[in-house]
Amino acid sequence: MKRIIPAIMTLLTLLCACGEAAVSAPAETSAAAASTEAATESETETEIFPDVPDDLDFGGRTFTILCNEYPVPGWTQYDIDAEELNGSPVNDAVYTRNSVIEEKYNCVINERKIDYGQVSTTLSKVVKAGDPAIDIATPLFWCGQIATNATAGLFVDLNTVPTMNLSSPWYDQQSVRDFGLMDRLYFITSDLTIGDLIATAGMVFNKKLYDDYQYASSYGDIYDLVRSGRWTLEMMKTMVLSLSSDLNGDGVMNDLDFYGLLYQRDSLPSFFNAFGMRVADVDGDGMPVYTLINDTNAVKLDALFSFLYTKENCFHVMNWFDKTSTDFTTGMCNMFMNNQGMFMWIRFADVEMLRNMDIDFGIIPVPKWDEPQEQYYSAVNQHMGTATVIPVSCESVDMEGYFLEVLCCESMKKLIPAYYDVTLQGKVTRDEESVDMLDLIFENRVYDIGSIFNFGNFGQDMYQMTVTYDSSYASIWAKKESKYATALEKFITKYQEIGM
Repeated sequence: MKRIIPAIMTLLTLLCACGEAAVSAPAETSAAAASTEAATESETETEIFPDVPDDLDFGGRTFTILCNEYPVPGWTQYDIDAEELNGSPVNDAVYTRNSVIEEKYNCVINERKIDYGQVSTTLSKVVKAGDPAIDIATPLFWCGQIATNATAGLFVDLNTVPTMNLSSPWYDQQSVRDFGLMDRLYFITSDLTIGDLIATAGMVFNKKLYDDYQYASSYGDIYDLVRSGRWTLEMMKTMVLSLSSDLNGDGVMNDLDFYGLLYQRDSLPSFFNAFGMRVADVDGDGMPVYTLINDTNAVKLDALFSFLYTKENCFHVMNWFDKTSTDFTTGMCNMFMNNQGMFMWIRFADVEMLRNMDIDFGIIPVPKWDEPQEQYYSAVNQHMGTATVIPVSCESVDMEGYFLEVLCCESMKKLIPAYYDVTLQGKVTRDEESVDMLDLIFENRVYDIGSIFNFGNFGQDMYQMTVTYDSSYASIWAKKESKYATALEKFITKYQEIGM
């Protein structure tokens, strides 16, 4: 994680524990308690505070935050408001965070949760009406929709908010870099929500099957493979392409059978990014440019398509479950929990569905392209990533900036440790090695603007190729290159004209 390094999560957890008896575990022995108190007092010297006036007082003002209701399990926002303490780590962290901010700064935090598909239109309506009803919004990226909203002039350029310090650790610095096009920054990801964390890509593997197939003796401990840089596409292919079984013997490979890998359409751009490729990037002048199609990347793309389209070993869950009454996430996770897959590609919201799995599983990053590649990269999903924005119709840009500073800072201390340390490390993961993997995954996340902004629909064209197992990306690019170029030029012109 670029905005707050997981290595200091323990420190933040200690800081959060102080003064939160209502949600803490029962007190230990007096000696242990004294030791913890002393450690906490020692560590608080390094606690980070927002750069706001000491006497900041919002005068009883209500701040309304617009957020998302979503029909698929795991994706509805539950990080903005909590009515009461209930023992759930994230809920209680949200409740405590809000209570602290409301009491300390004399304000009220109000959640307005609506269907995710209505967030964009609602923002457009309030802005066009000049209605200050929404102070902050947390829209989904939704593969170009958030960029469309930005070019429509709905959002404040965060670079112009004098009361925000965008270099603060509660803002993901990678998002500040990637979304800062043409010296403008209309949205970022922040510790206000965990939406960018649960939208981060990774993989899980079935530990029992890994042992049953004697993969440890054949290839080595998988965590050691990751740590040593040997967890690559070629290594995963070697494992996955030896796994396939028609479990019911009907001669047809479907959701009742066993595969080496369970994946979905969203896996494809995630692998692009894991191999060090991006659909588009920002050049040295802050201008967006297409970067995916070139001779070097062609080798990687050909190998990836060839691997994923090996149907008897790699099961495309969307292509199957989209034709049934079962949503693909539930179907995919049920197959994995039923021991029908050695590996499964995930976004971290999916992991919550595995907490009741009888057989242990482990978490690892999406593989690198090859061993010389310096690090693993974990994509934040182009659909489900959650942004932080200020509508231009807000009551006071300065006050919204102060509000974000104090709320995101407190979220860094309470919400993020609750999700990261307690929910993932304490409730879901099954071994210490997976905890190490979480650090590795969240430290090296990327935002591919080519997929998130979806210039000219190029990112979606690539994404949709998996529906028909198409690998003719070169033909698509050659056929539509001028269209893509024109669309990008129009975007640049429109982006530069915002607010003029």
